[in-house]
Amino acid sequence: MLILRFAVFTPLKRSFDYLAPNLSTQENLSLKIGTRFLLPFGHQKCIGVLLSIATSTQINIKKLKTPLACLDELPILNANLLKLANWMSSYYHAPIGYVLWLMLPPPLRIFSASSTKNSIPQTRSYKISALGREMLPQIAANAKNRLAFAQLFKKDQNPESFVDKEFEKETFEKELFNKELFEHELSALSFKVRPQLKYFLEQNWITTQTQNPTVLPKYYYALKPNPLLTNAQQDVVNAVINQADEFKVSLLEGVTGSGKTEVYLELAKHFLNKGQQVLILVPEIGLTPQFLARIQNQLQINVLGIHSQLSNLARFEAWLKATLNQIHLVIGTRTALFTPMPNLGMIIIDEEHDASYRSRDGVRYSARDAAIVYAKHLNIPILLGSATPALDSLQNSLNGRYQALFLKQRVLGTMPKWQIIDCILHPQVNGLTEVLIEAIKARLDKNEQVILFLNRRGFAPVLFCQNCKWMADCPACDAHLTLHYNRLSCHHCAYSAPKPEFCPNCQKDSLIALGYGTQRIENALQDIFPDEKIVRIDRDTISKKQDLENALDLINSLQTRIILGTQMIAKGHDFAEVTLVAVIDTDNLLFSHDFRGEEQLAQLLTQVSGRGGRAQKPAQVLIQTYHPEHAIFQDLPKIGYHEYALSLLEKRALFKLPPFSYQAQIFADSKVLERANKFLQNGLDEFEQQYDKLAALLKISPPLSCYMSRRKGYFRAYILVQSHDRNILNISLANLDQILGSLKKQDLRFHIEVDPPESA
Repeated sequence: MLILRFAVFTPLKRSFDYLAPNLSTQENLSLKIGTRFLLPFGHQKCIGVLLSIATSTQINIKKLKTPLACLDELPILNANLLKLANWMSSYYHAPIGYVLWLMLPPPLRIFSASSTKNSIPQTRSYKISALGREMLPQIAANAKNRLAFAQLFKKDQNPESFVDKEFEKETFEKELFNKELFEHELSALSFKVRPQLKYFLEQNWITTQTQNPTVLPKYYYALKPNPLLTNAQQDVVNAVINQADEFKVSLLEGVTGSGKTEVYLELAKHFLNKGQQVLILVPEIGLTPQFLARIQNQLQINVLGIHSQLSNLARFEAWLKATLNQIHLVIGTRTALFTPMPNLGMIIIDEEHDASYRSRDGVRYSARDAAIVYAKHLNIPILLGSATPALDSLQNSLNGRYQALFLKQRVLGTMPKWQIIDCILHPQVNGLTEVLIEAIKARLDKNEQVILFLNRRGFAPVLFCQNCKWMADCPACDAHLTLHYNRLSCHHCAYSAPKPEFCPNCQKDSLIALGYGTQRIENALQDIFPDEKIVRIDRDTISKKQDLENALDLINSLQTRIILGTQMIAKGHDFAEVTLVAVIDTDNLLFSHDFRGEEQLAQLLTQVSGRGGRAQKPAQVLIQTYHPEHAIFQDLPKIGYHEYALSLLEKRALFKLPPFSYQAQIFADSKVLERANKFLQNGLDEFEQQYDKLAALLKISPPLSCYMSRRKGYFRAYILVQSHDRNILNISLANLDQILGSLKKQDLRFHIEVDPPESA
């Protein structure tokens, strides 16, 4: 008797046992871990992923059901991804079904008529036909056809040699006889050869054949090294390559403009030439098209981009190509980590400090940390790159857990000079001081570009009544509504309403907008510079991939000289003509309730300022603030991010805050705040009673209200759990999870966030 253990998309944190169908011994052996089955689940049907096969179960055998059908001939998740899923489920205390569904492309998650078809279609290959073999002498007589055939089938040598040196038809015929070209190998060929392939097919000189789905063999590139790398860049490449055959985490701390991308490309070449695949993660969708274009231009190979703006079908097709080893270089945002790559040789994480790698809904996980665990499972190297490493990564490099690598100088240009503008001495008008306006004019007179940064979209953050002090608040959240021209919107939920003409409270015509958002700054700039085309980059103007590409085209073609935006322009972009970077307002981060606020502000200011002076022209950074005396404005420009981060680490160590301890937050949501608090307190009491010795090793706060105590109609409370030992914390969270699960009622919901990226 065989028991099949499945993961199903359900909030229950366990697997489900089914009775294996009556199969022959050979058929039982063909059951593959990681394949999908159609299952009866209650009164419905659902898809489950086979996790394991057992010979016993704790469930009454008479209650077990039998799967309805196997949907896959090949596993859709390999053993290493299943191992990663189990780790994520255990470490982040997430249902295993949720983790696996996160890993699957959307078309494979749901049951439909097409779900019963093989999820991995047949593959295609090309061979020289019988007619083609007869025609080889005539084909060889034409230099263009000769070169095309050599590119298609003589893949292990230099095809140009068939044209450049004295040519022998016999050698040509002998070396190409019985050669085969797989569909995936087309990605490595020049784009110019594709019309020739089509022509050869039309002439019946080449024949095609299909075969059952299979992972295609390794493809070995012959990409040449970049002779223009600096000595520092080459040292970094060598340091990683020297440990290329084992698990090793390297942290590359390179100043903005130091050429980290060139290092990534050189490392990618090394592993591609070894017949391996490479995965590069980037934090933002906006960085993906630039990476793709840059790499395709330099390497002349097909590169796969995976991100959330792809359609479901496109994501599935991308997933499929990587799974079958048809594509060898994948670039994407955090979910690209879960792309099955059978020959994965290296993982690179760009801007490793970025908060976008952290998922805050569903499965709450860090893609950076999960990638490190995945690399360890695969025994491959992983490189974390940033100009502003996270403090936990920096600490790991200081204590020797990570290999510390540095790029301390820019390849071109110099680091921009900072100037702090005191907004008390220089008052703002519509968010802009006169000092800043004059600086913009000076740069425009030189036909140079300017970036203005404000991490607040909309027109204004508050709509206020001067008569009765009323403010527009969200009815579902403890937050002000943001004014977007003629509408009010909540940036925390979907609520939106028209802007009222009169105060809803006193009916007076006394409403004013307080504060500044990117829309308001754009209007002010357009009034001051009416002849300038201003490009604004934020979530309101960039809703599709094409929107961003259009904006970047305007910038790179110098059709605009004033660029205004939020964090979307703060990282990764390389604009050669930008010589002035202005930070309009970051004072809200100076006195954050979160102990990570100073780290995040230092990263933000360093990243934003790094957009300037990336070519030969000197650049300037202007920062408007009401607190010019703050240490971050005094010290960061002088000593740089690395030294400033070391000083922050000293403070963290003094107060035993992460990374010198480990934290988790347990949240409870309810329509009534008292119920959420009581639920958490009851769970704590039960935990301390059952596990008194374990509780004594922890620091646990009482139930607290979140900084935003109500969100999307639910009141939010949390407890903070801290330990000096990660294993003790994880065991404690598992016990708390079980206790709270037994106490939970229908009007309550709770979740655990391990290694939280911010205070609640």
